[in-house]
This record gives sequence, C-alpha cells and structure tokens, in this order.
Amino acid sequence: MKNRVLITGTKFHVDTENKVVVCELKVDMQLYKHPAYSLINREMCKRRFPYVNWYGQFTVRAKARCNASDTFDETVGKRIAESRAKAKMFNIAWKVWRECEDALVD
Repeated sequence: MKNRVLITGTKFHVDTENKVVVCELKVDMQLYKHPAYSLINREMCKRRFPYVNWYGQFTVRAKARCNASDTFDETVGKRIAESRAKAKMFNIAWKVWRECEDALVD
C-alpha cells in the first residue's frame, strides 16, 4: 500500500544505565501535494493537531524500557521503540487525513 507519509529523520537515544531506548521520528505527510490542499482549513488543523504544522510535518517519540530483571539488548530496544513510533506516526497521520476528509465533505 502506498501512502504519502515520509520519514525524514530518525534518532535513537540509548540509556544503558536505565535500560531505555527512545526513538524520535521526523515525519512529513506531504499535505501540499494533495489536490485539495488549498481547501484545508488552517484553524481546524491548529485546534485539533497543534503538533502538526501547516505542511503536515511533525515529530513522534516512542520509548522501549527493559524490565529490571531482563538483560538489556540495544538492537531489540531500537526495534521495539521504532515500531511503537511508527504506530504513533500512522495513527496521527490517519487522524489528520480523516479530519481533512470531513472538512472537505462539509
């Protein structure tokens, strides 16, 4: 399935002492490429999605924490944190597209 959600940057913050991995994704939804871009209400987007800018760019963070009794593995932590960040990313993108669709229908 093709979508317009593009990951423009990925950062990982690893804290081995506390057994935590944080993944930060910079995302571009490429709203400006949509044919109905000029019809989207800016105020609607600002009220409902303050973290998404007018062009559809936003940042998502997700954390993977290891249990105190388990052994810490950095690669597994990165995979878990990245998958959680991607789930958040697609959830936010779906909500924004749904809101734009509802605004266009009205």
